[in-house]
Amino acid sequence: MTFDLHIIDWVAISAIATGIMAVATFVTIRNSKKQFVELQRQNFENALFSLLDRLEKIHNQVKYQVDIDAISIGFDGFTSAWNDFKRRMSIELYQDDNSSRFQERIRIEEDQKDIALTRTNYFLLIENNVTDFIPYFNSLLTIIKYIDTSSFSIDEKRRYITFVSSQLTEIDVLWLFYICALDERFFDLKRLVEKWSLLRNLKQWKLIHPDHISWLSPNAFNSNIDI
Repeated sequence: MTFDLHIIDWVAISAIATGIMAVATFVTIRNSKKQFVELQRQNFENALFSLLDRLEKIHNQVKYQVDIDAISIGFDGFTSAWNDFKRRMSIELYQDDNSSRFQERIRIEEDQKDIALTRTNYFLLIENNVTDFIPYFNSLLTIIKYIDTSSFSIDEKRRYITFVSSQLTEIDVLWLFYICALDERFFDLKRLVEKWSLLRNLKQWKLIHPDHISWLSPNAFNSNIDI
């Protein structure tokens, strides 16, 4: 039996060419996938930064009615509201039998620890004295949900969550705690705060009462997130 060397050479060349084409196709697919992933990340981050810009604008618009003639705005608004909230939980107004005027006295510790009283003062404050407060935390919820429901890995989500939490001021974090603990409208925010440990930078001693820390799951304050 004889073999045509030209045919053998052509078969060999065809096999090599097929192999080269397969490698080239693999490289092209791999590069295309990499480009798609990078484009997906870029689009995600562009949208995230847009949401963060909106969050900052709402933060700067928050107004707190200090009194009839005075309004605090933005960071000062959050701070003034927080100071008033603490004051309401530290001092109570009362009337005695000898005077029609309200007087002040220091609340007992049991009152300061009471969640019902804290919730009452919270709603009295934010419903009557603060504007754009609820929209700010709704916007924050939108951002956390956006990251939580993305297709990225847990570690990548954690990195984005950490970045977002780093944008919050100390007063923002304190308000975030009480929003989650007291306001049932923010059940989803509470769930995500506990899931991603968004309160890990909270200073417990700055709460109205340190015992309030028990109102949320310990995971909300965990520095080692384990999803």
